[in-house]
Amino acid sequence: MRISLLNSVLVIIAFLYIKPRNLIITSLRQKGIKQGLRELLFNPAESSFERAASAGFGVFMGIVPIWGFQLLIGIPLAIMIRMNKTLFILAANISIFPPVIWAASLATGKLLFRNPTWKIDFHQIQWQQVAQTGKEFFIEEQY
Repeated sequence: MRISLLNSVLVIIAFLYIKPRNLIITSLRQKGIKQGLRELLFNPAESSFERAASAGFGVFMGIVPIWGFQLLIGIPLAIMIRMNKTLFILAANISIFPPVIWAASLATGKLLFRNPTWKIDFHQIQWQQVAQTGKEFFIEEQY
């Protein structure tokens, strides 16, 4: 049982990590890094419309509220539609939210948990407050 489970995990790792990594590395080594990246991003066989559609679809999938599953759903769709996968993945990674959003999220959470001592004033906000809020949001739990 354990050997079968280990074999399954290793096969999944090989197909999802090792094979794609080796394919990209050998492609970049043969053509050079600069030329290889240029071909991955801007394939001469693709039109400007196809590149724009790939980037636009990537941005769309990056903002779709299926948190954590944007790439899991978007990559197979980009393959089915025959889009530029590299541009799609780069454009889809826009879901890193700005400090104002996580500050507002933390403020909302503290209001819901009835913490009246903490308020946020967006008119007089300073970088130290943003840094402290970010630290609380990502590292600590302040109740």
